[in-house]
Amino acid sequence: MLRRCLSPILTLTLSLSFALTPMAFAQKGGKGDKGGNGGKGDSQPTFTFTWLGTLGGPFTSTSGINESGDVWGSSTVPSGVSEPAFASRPFIIWSTGPDAGQMVDFQQQLIDEGRIGEFDWENLVGVYQVEIGEINNSGGVACIIEEIIDPQSGEYLFYTCLYTPASVDDQGNVVASSLQYIDISSSRIDRVVLNDAGVVASDSNDNVVDGSTGTYQWTPESGRNYLGFWKETWSINLNGAMCGPYGNWKYIPGDGYSQVFPSDVGWDSSVREINDFNQIGGTYQRSNTSYKNACRVEADGSINVIKMPKNRASVGWAINNNGDVVGSGSLNGGWRPFVYTDNDGVIDVFSRTSNLPQELATLIDGNGISDRIGYFDINDSGVVIGRVLSGPNSAEAFLLAPNE
Repeated sequence: MLRRCLSPILTLTLSLSFALTPMAFAQKGGKGDKGGNGGKGDSQPTFTFTWLGTLGGPFTSTSGINESGDVWGSSTVPSGVSEPAFASRPFIIWSTGPDAGQMVDFQQQLIDEGRIGEFDWENLVGVYQVEIGEINNSGGVACIIEEIIDPQSGEYLFYTCLYTPASVDDQGNVVASSLQYIDISSSRIDRVVLNDAGVVASDSNDNVVDGSTGTYQWTPESGRNYLGFWKETWSINLNGAMCGPYGNWKYIPGDGYSQVFPSDVGWDSSVREINDFNQIGGTYQRSNTSYKNACRVEADGSINVIKMPKNRASVGWAINNNGDVVGSGSLNGGWRPFVYTDNDGVIDVFSRTSNLPQELATLIDGNGISDRIGYFDINDSGVVIGRVLSGPNSAEAFLLAPNE
């Protein structure tokens, strides 16, 4: 029974006409390499640089890229699209379909479809923000919809949802898009993830329907299945294994919940992403040391530290199904993005990019600010996305595609 009256969000369907992209997976995991190296010269891959664009405002940041090449993140919009000026909106750059290659305002798409309304800036009520957690290879979008119910009391509702785009079935019939509600919480939900089996994972602080709390996995057939602990989930793989940075934990079906790092690990340690072979990419800081290093944690729990040249600091952001780790580290006089592979070691991707914009090279080189670049992800094809702070209140997103 509802404990409060819920404000409705419209869920009209819209007939669209683009085909889904087939799933693709690498068939092997990476080999454990103790420590990495500084690179292997001209044998390493080269990359092509592309700016991803904006929704019209000064700040764009990436969140993820899937194996189909779909990219998502957030970008600010100019005055007249939303009030106040430069409000943040979720974006998607689809790899296929009628909008392929364009930065689509996903919140505006939901408005145009009639699923949500424009925010009422005069009364400060309604859907204020939409955040994308993950997009799987079928184009499913796990997202969080934030609605202000009463600005005076500060009452919000947070809807965890799965958006499924329209598709065309084997008979050529258009299957309408849909928006499914998974959880409705009266407390903020910061993260929702989705795998290619259609399993959504998140946490419920206070489900307004039945009061349930904790970390859960959801499927359309079984609904929410609570796992007996509460942790914010940052990644889920094809087999339902999960991990997250707050407490540096992992969950393996059949084995349950456990800590990834030793109990006395340094505070800069962070678990970021788990691949389909239960390898985890992240950052490891040994206790009682000031240095942090990107790392790959193997399925058996062993920690492979990825060392920069001269053992300088680094941060691990993501891992793909090949065991390749993308991150940022102190390389060649600046804090720069790198990719680590078992075959090539540590690759300074900016130094391997022939068309790197001069303004970006100038901004990065010699700058020791570790958070100037970040929010990296890498897919199984080795395509890297990231974000660079280009000014005090501005950021731009980019893509680095390996050349064949």
